[in-house]
Amino acid sequence: MARTVGIRLLLLVPVLFLVSLGTFQLITLVPGNPEVEILGANASSEDYVRVRSELGLDKPWLERYGSWLGDAVRGDLGKNVLPPVESVKAKLLRAFPVSLELAALAIGFALIVSIPAAMVAAYRPGSAFDRAISSTAFAFISVPSFLLGILLKLAFALNWHLLPDSLWVRPTEGGIWQNLKHAVLPVLSIALGEVAVFTRLLRNDLMATLQDDFILAARAKGMTPRHIMTREALRPSSFSLITLAGVSLG
Repeated sequence: MARTVGIRLLLLVPVLFLVSLGTFQLITLVPGNPEVEILGANASSEDYVRVRSELGLDKPWLERYGSWLGDAVRGDLGKNVLPPVESVKAKLLRAFPVSLELAALAIGFALIVSIPAAMVAAYRPGSAFDRAISSTAFAFISVPSFLLGILLKLAFALNWHLLPDSLWVRPTEGGIWQNLKHAVLPVLSIALGEVAVFTRLLRNDLMATLQDDFILAARAKGMTPRHIMTREALRPSSFSLITLAGVSLG
C-alpha cells in the first residue's frame, strides 16, 4: 500500500509540471494587455513599458515560466496586480477553509439523503417512490449548479426572506448557527446535483446486489428487509458510491 501511494505521488510531479506549463502557455495566449488593465487606457507609453518591465512581461515566456515555477516551489505565488494588492497565497489561505467547509457539508448532506432514498427505491423498484426518485434525480442532474443556486436564491432569499442571499460568516465571527445559515444556499446548490447522481448510482448497485445468492440465502433465513438492506446489501454496493464521493469532494 505504501509503495503504491509513493509511486502515485511520484507520478503526480510530472503531471503537475505539465499542467502548470500548459496553463502558463494558455495564459500568454489570452488576448488583452495586463498593463492596460492596471493603468487604464489613458496612461503614457512610458508607464506601460515600466509596468511590463516590473511584471517581467518583456521577457520570453519560457523564462517567465521558470521564474514563476521557482517562486511557486518556494511557496511564493505572487501578488494580484489590481487593488487591493494582496499576495495570492494569503487569498488562497483565506478562501480554502470556506471551500473545504462547503465541500464537506455538501458531500455529507448528499450522502445522508441519497443512501436511504436509494435503499427504499432499490427494495421496491417500479413503485411510486422509485419513479418519483428517478424523475427528481433526472431533473436535478439536468439543471447546472449555478442555475440551481440562482433559483434557490430567488425563492428562499429574495422572495421568502428565509435565508441570507450573500456574504459569508465564519464560525469565529458570528457563531456556528450564523455560519450554517449562510452556508445553506451554497451547500444546497452543490449538493442537490450530487444527491441525484449518488441516488441513481447506489440504487442500481443495490438492485444488482439484491439478486446475488447470499441475499437470497438471507431472505430464506427469515432476515428482515431492513437487516438485509443495511447489513447485507449496502456494504458491497457502496464501493462505487465511495469512489464517486471522493472524486466529487476533490
